[in-house]
Amino acid sequence: FELHAYDKPESLVQALKVGDVNAAAGIPLKSDLPKQFVVNDIPLGSGVYAIFNTTSPQLTDVTIRQAIQKATDTRLLRKNIGVPELPLDLPFIPHQIEATALPQKPTIKMQEANALLEAAGWKLSGKVRTKDGKPLELKIAAIKDERYKVVIDELVRQWKQLGITTKVDLFDTTTNQQSFAQAVLQPRMYDVLVNELVIGGDADVYAYWHSSQAQALGYNFANYQNGISDDTLSSARVRNDPTLRARKYTAFAQQWISDAPAIGLFQSSMRYAHTKA
Repeated sequence: FELHAYDKPESLVQALKVGDVNAAAGIPLKSDLPKQFVVNDIPLGSGVYAIFNTTSPQLTDVTIRQAIQKATDTRLLRKNIGVPELPLDLPFIPHQIEATALPQKPTIKMQEANALLEAAGWKLSGKVRTKDGKPLELKIAAIKDERYKVVIDELVRQWKQLGITTKVDLFDTTTNQQSFAQAVLQPRMYDVLVNELVIGGDADVYAYWHSSQAQALGYNFANYQNGISDDTLSSARVRNDPTLRARKYTAFAQQWISDAPAIGLFQSSMRYAHTKA
């Protein structure tokens, strides 16, 4: 067999159409392929999250993050993508641990979300929330990507209902001289980061949520710091007993949901097209 690589999704689709290749992974959501192709969406060991920069002035207060959490309808967001993405509400993929009762994310309650913002001093001025004369504005960053664009458009729409204004920065990796890591991730140039976290086959997410990784070269993109979370993550990764590991990760997930350093949006999938057998 031969492997072919393409720098643009459009080139990949064209290669399928003209017969240069008979199978391809990572094709765009909207691809008008000939009828001889079968398209499958295969779940991966990764998740897409809206990650809050907890050191951003607008988001240091956990109340603000909890309000946004209560107002974000991830079900509708997944529906807008147009492919059957699986829900992912936790910092790991649920089937990775043997737990009978995993914590649940808060239900959507706009009234409670608005009340939290009011209590935190963010008052509605017309359709925009302000405090000390400044608007509640969030900068959302992501790589320029078809699915991310759909996701962010819906987040912007939903958060606008809370009175939150947003600025969106989509990083084009094909035109920028710097990498996304250098320009955005390492200096934490965002209030909210829409990004995929590769979890793998194990629930060990120490690299993404332990406070020791909240540094420029670390992968704790939320700059999340909590002593309970640190203890459970450190302890869970060295346990061999599946039951004990499950307890530790369940405790971590409970704290993670309470602190709201991120919102799980969906489990990643790979769109794979191939000719019929």
